[in-house]
Amino acid sequence: MAIVIKCDPIPLHVGGRALLSAPLYKGAQPQAGDAVFIWFSETTGGSGLAAHGVIEAASDDGDIALTVHQASP
Repeated sequence: MAIVIKCDPIPLHVGGRALLSAPLYKGAQPQAGDAVFIWFSETTGGSGLAAHGVIEAASDDGDIALTVHQASP
């Protein structure tokens, strides 16, 4: 499954790890191994699609640890 996370802009680096917290939408259940697309909210100065990665771990409270594979410039 692929997951989309929409959040405020944060520093992301290819090969780096990030911890994001996002509300779960309509019963989404992110799991380790899922593809993740990170979208920076335009209303907070973001530029839209910011990165692609893989979820390493996810918790029920919306915390998601991920590895970034590709970041947009």
